[in-house]
Amino acid sequence: MSFLLTKMPDSPVAEVNRMTLDSGNRILLETHYLPCIEYFVLLSKKDFVIHHQETYQKQSYRNRCYILGPNKIQLLTVPVTGKTKRSQISDVRIDYSENWHLGHVRSIRTAYGKAPYFEYYFEYFEQVLMQKHEFLWDLNQQMLTLCLDLLKIDRKISDSKESQLNLTVLDNRYYELISRKTSHLDRNIYKDVRYQQLFGSNFVPNLSIIDLLFCEGPNSGTIISQSTITNI
Repeated sequence: MSFLLTKMPDSPVAEVNRMTLDSGNRILLETHYLPCIEYFVLLSKKDFVIHHQETYQKQSYRNRCYILGPNKIQLLTVPVTGKTKRSQISDVRIDYSENWHLGHVRSIRTAYGKAPYFEYYFEYFEQVLMQKHEFLWDLNQQMLTLCLDLLKIDRKISDSKESQLNLTVLDNRYYELISRKTSHLDRNIYKDVRYQQLFGSNFVPNLSIIDLLFCEGPNSGTIISQSTITNI
């Protein structure tokens, strides 16, 4: 994959002033694991910064996502270890006491093995999972980079650890807005654009981006564009 995290410049006064002037072009977001389509609607519109110093939030999209399996919607969770209550997201370690990563590989294969673009994309995701990243942050960043590459979304992606960036100059209205506790219908970011899913007669919206990628392949970017309802 060729899409790389962009290291932001050091922070002389001139650069800080420039970032302040351009703040409307950068969205502050939290990290997600294999994010939902709604997350990529945001990413497709503006450059963004992923918050590196935030406090880890349990039972959030930071370590989980939803896919559509043969029987029902399925939750994939990355288990974490150690004390996480006050931990920065960058310090949260992944728990490999059980081979959850092999379970995710099996679940993705079972759910999408017959999808039109499975054979084109699956190996990339499998390779990332099999690397057994020590930290959740690193896993999420590599997955995000991969997905942006496959979607051909050309956006500047930065994270707050790579410079002395003043987070207060960023557009933070979408930070933590995409939550498991609320419906996407309440957030005015994403609308359901139907595509052919593998299971069931009822369309399931806003699943992990891998559902769209495996089912629609190169057409995924177009569907993301059509799914936008907010004036970002």
